[in-house]
Amino acid sequence: MLRRVLSGTDDRAAGQLEELVATWSDAFAERFRARWVPLEHQVEHQSRTVVAAALHAREGAS
Repeated sequence: MLRRVLSGTDDRAAGQLEELVATWSDAFAERFRARWVPLEHQVEHQSRTVVAAALHAREGAS
């Protein structure tokens, strides 16, 4: 979408946008690298998430 907005501008703007997005993407990937999480922690987190979603849905249905 941003490239479409920039289509009426000069080519430098599109190149700068690509560099900016690449920089942001690299920073994001570095900050949020995949890491190992013990299975019991994964199950606990997923269980809490499902219960919270069910409670939220139930409150919304009332």
